Amino acid sequence: MKTLTITRVFRKQKTSSRTGKEFTSLGIQCKEYPGKWINGFGGEDNAHWKEGDKVEVEIEQKGDFLDFKMPKSPKGKPLDDDRLTRMEQKLDKILELLNVQPLNPPVKESDEPPVSEPEDSVPF
Repeated sequence: MKTLTITRVFRKQKTSSRTGKEFTSLGIQCKEYPGKWINGFGGEDNAHWKEGDKVEVEIEQKGDFLDFKMPKSPKGKPLDDDRLTRMEQKLDKILELLNVQPLNPPVKESDEPPVSEPEDSVPF
């Protein structure tokens, strides 16, 4: 994992010749690798990147070229504060729609007085 300071950003929509699917190609230049382009895929996790940003990526050298990959969380998807907040909001909405009851519902007070046993019936 490496922290980079972005000096230039270039995005371009492309179509995969192998699958025919559209994707965003993202190229960045940074202070840490002056004059070199580092390429990867654009997505929601890096759509906000701009000059001056410090970003954490995994760098891989392939011949004369440098590629970047977004860091992965243990489950395989990049996870940041915004993504976590969105997930929590979605979960809250799902629980609300399902009308989920609390796991430990409050105990209802009875209108009847508690029953007490005579002291001589207690075995100890």
